[in-house]
Amino acid sequence: MNAKKKKHFIWLSLAAGVFWGTSFPLVKEGLIYISPIWFSNLRLILGFFCLLLLIKRYKIFWQFPKEYWLLGLFNSLGFLFQFLGMQTTAAGKAAFFVNGSLVYVAILSFLIFHEHFSANKTLGVFLALVGIYSLSVGMQPISVLFSGELRGDLLVLASGLSWSIFMVLNKKMVSHPEYSVLETVTLYMFTSALVLLPVSVLFEPFPHSFAWQGWVILLVSSIFSLALPFYLWSLGLTGLTATVSSLLVLVEILVALILSVIFLGESLSLFEMCGALILIIALILASIELNSRSGTLKK
Repeated sequence: MNAKKKKHFIWLSLAAGVFWGTSFPLVKEGLIYISPIWFSNLRLILGFFCLLLLIKRYKIFWQFPKEYWLLGLFNSLGFLFQFLGMQTTAAGKAAFFVNGSLVYVAILSFLIFHEHFSANKTLGVFLALVGIYSLSVGMQPISVLFSGELRGDLLVLASGLSWSIFMVLNKKMVSHPEYSVLETVTLYMFTSALVLLPVSVLFEPFPHSFAWQGWVILLVSSIFSLALPFYLWSLGLTGLTATVSSLLVLVEILVALILSVIFLGESLSLFEMCGALILIIALILASIELNSRSGTLKK
């Protein structure tokens, strides 16, 4: 793989992270108009229909490999466990446990794909965790991760694990010989929405009516914070290892912070700024890793 091609995959993954970062203010505003689980489900449904307009082979929905159901299952469980867990767990802890799925991805990638771990990649994973912790928990002692409501903690841990399985499984499916990347993303968006739908019905009443602003936020969020970044990330994943990809999309945390400061009037402490700097170093290490021979996945 030449240097130009490598940079192409890096930029695709970073772009996905940037678009995912925009979801923070959008979701926060959208939850004013609609409950969390239905917001997530309707966003998946709208995202699916947006992608559906772009594909040409509609017959793929009649029969497709069971792995796409697994992708939909673990993707939807990630959303569900996160929303349920955050009801009884502090937001900072939830952010750390969910984004800490990077460690699960690294372990699963090693076990399934026998992914090589160089010094750069190992250091990048470690620094990413330090940066996430600094940004999520702040100056609180590490013991805060083991305090509080056990049920909520276990749910957000399960959320991170679910998404890590989804990420690693998607690494396999984006190279499926019978389906394009766009078709793969459309299929798992379809199965994710179907899996989450009965859960939404059981947990929360359907929002029969809400303000037009809610629909606008849902539509914008489904396109720019869901369908588009999932597609860009999956494209990037065709040329990256799962671990390097997971490192690069952590740029979403930095984007969310910047948008929160600009649009929500939030401020960053010195400790949080140090965490952001550490996370940037981890992203740079991931890019360097890809440009070394050991950072590419053998075809």
